[in-house]
Amino acid sequence: MGMDERDQALAVQNKWLILITLLAAAGLCVSGLLSYWGFMSSEFGMWRGFDCNLVMGSGWAKFLDAMPLAMLGMGAYIIVIMGLMLVGQAEGDRPRKLGWRMLMVMASGLGGASLWLIYLQLIELHSWCGWCVVHNVIGIWFCVWVHRTVPVGNKCDGMKRGVIWRSAILGLGLLGLVIWGAGFEPA
Repeated sequence: MGMDERDQALAVQNKWLILITLLAAAGLCVSGLLSYWGFMSSEFGMWRGFDCNLVMGSGWAKFLDAMPLAMLGMGAYIIVIMGLMLVGQAEGDRPRKLGWRMLMVMASGLGGASLWLIYLQLIELHSWCGWCVVHNVIGIWFCVWVHRTVPVGNKCDGMKRGVIWRSAILGLGLLGLVIWGAGFEPA
């Protein structure tokens, strides 16, 4: 790949990284809000037609029956921001590739968790929390745009497809731990 082609590919990639950064910042803010409400156990922000109290008060809203599940979302988005720093600012291929791996693992976990949480609200709880829906939509869009933007092959600092699949599977494995922890009920 010539230098002009690489520069053009990086310019396109940087445009999408701005969108990914905005989604990560929004996800961190909504996770923080939901975490705060989860710790305060107070009335949740109400939207007409939504029952945030039922959703956030359910056993599914706590991890290991101790901390708000949204805290895991905050942690994931903090890791995402660290990965974005590596992708956008690091010199050399190794740190950038590490940043992309961090983004792919977290994107797979956040996207899968968002789909799982939508399932819980729709099928198990038969109720919706407006803020949770916003958080889930952000997680799904984040997942889509990260996996759409990741450089593959010779584009920019291309990643091998096997690395992409392993990162996605690792993210889904982390999601399995979250599901187990959220369904955990002490004896």
